[in-house]
Amino acid sequence: MNLAELLDALPKSPESEPPKQPSAPPRLLVQHAVVQDGVVSFTDQSHRTPQKVAVQPINVELHNITTLPERRGPYVISATLTGGGVVSWDGQVSLVPVASTGRFDLRGFPLATAWRFVQDDVAIAEPKGALDANVRYQFAYRNGATSLTVQGLEVALKGLVLTERASNAPLLALDEVGVVGVYGDVAARQLTVPEIAVKRGLVAATLARDGTVNWQRLATTSGSPMVAATTPASIRARHRW
Repeated sequence: MNLAELLDALPKSPESEPPKQPSAPPRLLVQHAVVQDGVVSFTDQSHRTPQKVAVQPINVELHNITTLPERRGPYVISATLTGGGVVSWDGQVSLVPVASTGRFDLRGFPLATAWRFVQDDVAIAEPKGALDANVRYQFAYRNGATSLTVQGLEVALKGLVLTERASNAPLLALDEVGVVGVYGDVAARQLTVPEIAVKRGLVAATLARDGTVNWQRLATTSGSPMVAATTPASIRARHRW
């Protein structure tokens, strides 16, 4: 990562110096900070097909950023993804102690954007469908212990369609998938999913002469050829609900 190279280039303290004892952070108060029309870009060159995605515009508005004990400020962050979709966060953060409560919201995120970064590793054509999600959380770090709970997580996936790249044969089609009311507690290792709903779905599987199912061939390795379509003597099965 290029950011790691920047960190390595920063001046470092001599190894002979004894470690400093932790101290209270300096007193700091920023009453209002605004970032408008920012841009963050990410490029992945680790696969055969380099991919680049940008997030813009990024709008950030912060109030009462402070290191004063037990003081929290309300913050709002929103960003539009170039491939489609909007992500936003609003909540509160305190630095002493380290804690945060808030809500994340993602709207209209196309699955094709994520697929672009793994397309060399899967034998799946560009998928259709968009994802909406939102969740409330509580996070704290105190005396070396971390606590994180999430509640009210809702996920909605609409118009999902997956097809094989080699044969363009349908694999999975779902009009809508919904997950509602998820609660999780990391410290207690607890996860509760009260409701999962799937509407108007179709799953298609093909059994070849060698006994393999087409779903087994979806993962590929870089540089390996795609598996050809199955012969007419294969067995095909579909299930719709």
